[in-house]
Amino acid sequence: MKIRILLFTVFFAGIRLAFTQGTFQNLDFEAANVFGAQQSILIPTSKALPGWQAYVGTTLQTQVGYDFISTGAPLISLVDNQAGAPTQGTYGVDIFSAFTTTSTLSQTGLVPLGTESIRLDATEEFSSFTMTLGGQTVNLTALQTVSGHTVYGGNIGQFAGQNETLSITENLPNGLPGQSPSLLQLDNISFSSTTVAPEPSPLILTGIAGAVFAVYWRLMLRKPCHRRSIPS
Repeated sequence: MKIRILLFTVFFAGIRLAFTQGTFQNLDFEAANVFGAQQSILIPTSKALPGWQAYVGTTLQTQVGYDFISTGAPLISLVDNQAGAPTQGTYGVDIFSAFTTTSTLSQTGLVPLGTESIRLDATEEFSSFTMTLGGQTVNLTALQTVSGHTVYGGNIGQFAGQNETLSITENLPNGLPGQSPSLLQLDNISFSSTTVAPEPSPLILTGIAGAVFAVYWRLMLRKPCHRRSIPS
């Protein structure tokens, strides 16, 4: 009986994991194999970021940094809590872009059936980042800020059940050439069965406020005015 319960537990856990990632791998970057590697060096991408491909510009990188912090060059680096600040688990990724060259992390896989949105933890310095899925930009909304990082989410329901390429690009630094490289600290990517409600634009909020004020003013005009007689 206990064996049967265990098998059912493993089975349903496998189903849940399959939904969480589809055929995408290592979305939380915890599959890194850096045992024995020294810090502040370059190591094979296949060990640091299994399942992922790293690009500087359009050039595929066979090596990425490990706890390697860029001071001026585009770079992708696996970081642990000794060199960065993963939002969960042991590892996260730093993506640096500089001068005229962006850096991109990319992976192709099956988006799980039932997916409505994608979410990730991110911290940005000097720039912004872009996420694409199936070659289309994902419109990301800041959902909440927790312990210095922001949780972003974007709706991708149209890609559910399809094999697509997910790419995350750190954009060029905001400022003059020679400025410190822009930095995206990335962690904890996941698919969700819940949609993301986009934040209303300032124009919409202004329209709503105007409509509320107009209704209030109309009600005030219709309100009967009770005059008190003044005794002679």
